[in-house]
Amino acid sequence: MPKSRKSKTALKSSSKKKKIAARARKTVVKSQAEKVRIRTYRHGLGDCHLLSFKKSDGSPFNILIDCGVVNRTQNPIPLMTGVADNVKEETKGVLDVVVATHQHTDHLSGFKQADPIFRPMEMRRLWLAWTEDPNNPLGSRIKRQLVRTLAAVREAALKLTAIGADTANRIQSVLQFFGPAAAGDNTQAILNDLQGRSGLEIAYYKPGDTFLLPEVPNVRVYVLGPPEDPVALKITNPRASKKEGYEAAELASSATGLAAALLGPDTEQDPELSYPFERIRRKDASGMKLDAYFKTHYYDSDPETGESQDWRQIETAWLESAEELALALNSFTNNTSLALAFEFVDSGEVLLFPGDAQIGSWLTWKELGWIVPDSKGQTRKVDIADLFSRTVFYKGSHHASHNGTLSGLAEGETGLEQMTHRDLVCVVPVDRAMSKIMKWDRTLPWAPLLKRLSEKTRGRLLLTDVTEKPPDPQALTTLSAAEREHFSKQVVVEQKWIEYTLW
Repeated sequence: MPKSRKSKTALKSSSKKKKIAARARKTVVKSQAEKVRIRTYRHGLGDCHLLSFKKSDGSPFNILIDCGVVNRTQNPIPLMTGVADNVKEETKGVLDVVVATHQHTDHLSGFKQADPIFRPMEMRRLWLAWTEDPNNPLGSRIKRQLVRTLAAVREAALKLTAIGADTANRIQSVLQFFGPAAAGDNTQAILNDLQGRSGLEIAYYKPGDTFLLPEVPNVRVYVLGPPEDPVALKITNPRASKKEGYEAAELASSATGLAAALLGPDTEQDPELSYPFERIRRKDASGMKLDAYFKTHYYDSDPETGESQDWRQIETAWLESAEELALALNSFTNNTSLALAFEFVDSGEVLLFPGDAQIGSWLTWKELGWIVPDSKGQTRKVDIADLFSRTVFYKGSHHASHNGTLSGLAEGETGLEQMTHRDLVCVVPVDRAMSKIMKWDRTLPWAPLLKRLSEKTRGRLLLTDVTEKPPDPQALTTLSAAEREHFSKQVVVEQKWIEYTLW
């Protein structure tokens, strides 16, 4: 049977509809004051969001939140160069703010890969989390611990690779989020380079901070995370019984023994803490090889079968703990995300950008509170439940993973269930093919969460995966006719980006 072909009349009709829709969007823009345009790039498994607000004089105020892609992406340099080219074109080469939410390649690599484009651009401000502040004692201690732990995990992966252990591949998948160990390519080097730019105003923010967006007095910024409580930083997974989270093993204690064994003792830690046995019970390996008992039962061939007894030894078994440690390190780093909410003072509408914040960070937001002036100059109290109820745009945290969005179903908790605004739209950066390559496709994205996001947005859920079909506004029967019309003009899906406009 021959392939069906559209008639010339059908093609002309389709083209005419597109032109009419484009004119309609332009008409809306002209008739209403555009508050913000959010362009989320569709470049693979990674985050890159360009927010263009309006200054008082009508000129744009551009904020770039992250720019990166996972290391396993093929041909990342031309890919991210294309993204950077578009950012430069849209902003005329001026970024009023660059936000680097946390140290993962899928949020930072583009600044390195597209350096020839970003380097000559004007970057006026850099916003970072308090964990990156060199003058913050806890932040410095956490960073030092992360660097040391990451080095230990990398060393363990190399040793496991050398002996052909399957664990090595799984560890390497996690390490993809931190970049290669080579100087200049890892996430810390990228952040160092950004902070080293001349003429850049750098700010480190803590949860509870709030301020008006420079030159855009109608927009207030609320800082939600990362939490300053080290315990909260380690809570990474939701608890099934209450859909909250449970505390993972202490990162410091998990890392100490492995790091000390691979890297040598930490001068700021007691070396004795890195050993599994007390000194009186330890035996030197060289002496054990001369001992009759150990020679008979461990080093020589089995006297009955003549087979090797290497299986009795655990010389490399201790390295297997590096896999669990790598996963904990990855989630811990996600919890250090700079999580922000942008509020329009006049209308109260909120844009939520939590980075890759996981459960531990979300659980602390209910403790925050702000006293701020409203559009009439009168003071009002704001808390997270209030902000969530007014959220009209949610950037899905951590690629809609199983532990990236707190449900808010538990008593006293605030999460997705409290996002009740009738205009709620959610955009999630995902790439199913890459998640499958990294063997995380079951949880990244998490199907039950996508289902609930679709229900909460009444179908206005957009995934950046280029193979995903965007929702057809006219098919969203849970929306009124006016809402369907509004959504069709508010969101534009192109091959290389999704654009959301708030009027």
